[in-house]
Amino acid sequence: VRTLLLFSKDIVIVLEGHCYCFVKTLLLFCKDTVIVLQEPCYCSGRTMLLFCKDTGIVLEGQCYCFVRT
Repeated sequence: VRTLLLFSKDIVIVLEGHCYCFVKTLLLFCKDTVIVLQEPCYCSGRTMLLFCKDTGIVLEGQCYCFVRT
């Protein structure tokens, strides 16, 4: 569905309270695909939330960045 809940300009899907974003969203400041699963944030793309410039994963409050070398 399309929703303004996350201030997204494209498609956003919310399932059981969890957010699945395949868009540019102001929520996580990501410029590419963003998927949020049960609090941990899995981002592919730049995000100000994780300060990752490429793919990043948050596990148990820790940020793991997978960048190009």
